[in-house]
Amino acid sequence: MQVGSVRLGLFVLLGAVGFVLLIACVNIANLLLARASGRAREIAVRRALGADRWRIVRQLLTESVLLALGGGAAGLLIAEWGVSGLKAIAPAGTPRIEDASIDLRVLAFAAGVSLITGLVFGLVPAWQASHETLTPALNQAGRGRAGDGGGRARRWLIVAELALALMLLVGAGLLVRTFLALERADLGFNPDHVLAGFVLPPPAVYRTDAQRSVFYQQLLERTGALPGVREASLSSVTPLGGDSDTDFTIEGRPSPGPPAHATTVWYRVVSAGYFSTVGIPLRHGRLFTPADAERVVVINEAMARRYWPADDAIGKRLALGSSGSPLFTVVGIVGNVQVRGPRESVRDELYVPYWQLPEPGINVVLKTSVDPAALVEPLKRAVKEVDPALAVSGAEPLTETVANANGPARFYATLVAGFAALALVLAAVGVYGVMSYAVSRRTAEIGVRLALGAGAAQIFRLVVGESLALAAAGLAIGTVGALAVGWWLRTLLYGVGTMDAATLGGTAAILLSVAFLASYVPARRAMRVDPMAALRAE
Repeated sequence: MQVGSVRLGLFVLLGAVGFVLLIACVNIANLLLARASGRAREIAVRRALGADRWRIVRQLLTESVLLALGGGAAGLLIAEWGVSGLKAIAPAGTPRIEDASIDLRVLAFAAGVSLITGLVFGLVPAWQASHETLTPALNQAGRGRAGDGGGRARRWLIVAELALALMLLVGAGLLVRTFLALERADLGFNPDHVLAGFVLPPPAVYRTDAQRSVFYQQLLERTGALPGVREASLSSVTPLGGDSDTDFTIEGRPSPGPPAHATTVWYRVVSAGYFSTVGIPLRHGRLFTPADAERVVVINEAMARRYWPADDAIGKRLALGSSGSPLFTVVGIVGNVQVRGPRESVRDELYVPYWQLPEPGINVVLKTSVDPAALVEPLKRAVKEVDPALAVSGAEPLTETVANANGPARFYATLVAGFAALALVLAAVGVYGVMSYAVSRRTAEIGVRLALGAGAAQIFRLVVGESLALAAAGLAIGTVGALAVGWWLRTLLYGVGTMDAATLGGTAAILLSVAFLASYVPARRAMRVDPMAALRAE
């Protein structure tokens, strides 16, 4: 699979785009309904002169398709800029992001979508206009009726638009809350002011464990003397930096059997100061020191609970690798580290002193009193001073490592939140358009109400109340869809439930506020209607 683990995320983004497209199409359908209503007399004259209904439908559909194709062309121009922005914010390692471009396939897809949406969402207004009753249309009567000119269809479209907007906003809210929860998650270590870079001594030069051990000690001393470094340490694998496991057996317990059933544990080869450098707390026992002559290890709490649930793990011995290997004594238990991020379960881990099991490569891990990024070049120079043939690879602050681990969540949350904001704007425009048009169609009715003694506040409540009623209907329908969206996103969520009441309530309140604000201007306009002028116009 070329897109790998981001497959679901791509479907989420595709879904968000689909929601925005539907909302935009609903707005266009509303505008076409209003336009067709405004042209009712013109269309009635055409029909009276002999034009059949199919000819009227064809004409209006042609106008709708041309409008959609024009919008699609403008959208492609904006998309060219959007692709560059997408590449800029995409997390490192996103499959094939460098291949993203607007090619013939994209052009064909955009043209197809524009054509289909122009036909589908132009069909209702065209059909509505072609079936307008001739006599009232020619006389321009019935203007004061609330339901004429496709008014009912426009209101149902607004209900659908608000329902879609709620679903998209809830999805965006869940993803944003997931990202915030990941940012606040306790990883079991402190990445602040920590710099790490990998060094690989060539095996042809450093053939033996003793040679590597001496080199690592020199590396520690030299990097620890750099200005701005509070503490220097070593680790074969940094937190969130990858996997490293080995089989092991516990002294006094039977062998687990064939290799396929072997007991495994993640292990790190570290220096004595590694735990304080990255802020891993000691829970029980002690940490190893360079003075430890016998083979010792430190394990994490998860491993202690799993293999010694009713006993103290301190003092127990285990062998790493194949049977008959030397035994290591457990001298301490440290806190758990989320080595694969907070989404994954905690792994059993053990830590081995580097001088007892020197790895072919090692990470230099520095606790700094200055910006870690400022020490990247000094670190590289320090390594070359120890051995001019060596270089440091992948040097970066641990905060960047953590940020990269949360990169996909940030990426999805940013894009979906952007689409949700666009949907919110479109929903506001749609509500405003419908209410403004409704006020213009009901000018005579409002004039009569005012002439009969209705106050301005009553007219205001009439218009705003209708808008809020549409919003309430849309929210009721959208809530059901939002629950389905949350369930669909469940594998991408962290620290928030699929039916999170705070997210659903917050987004519903936002949409209600938008509906109120979008109807405020039309309501104020209705309050200022001159009853005499409205009645004379009829």
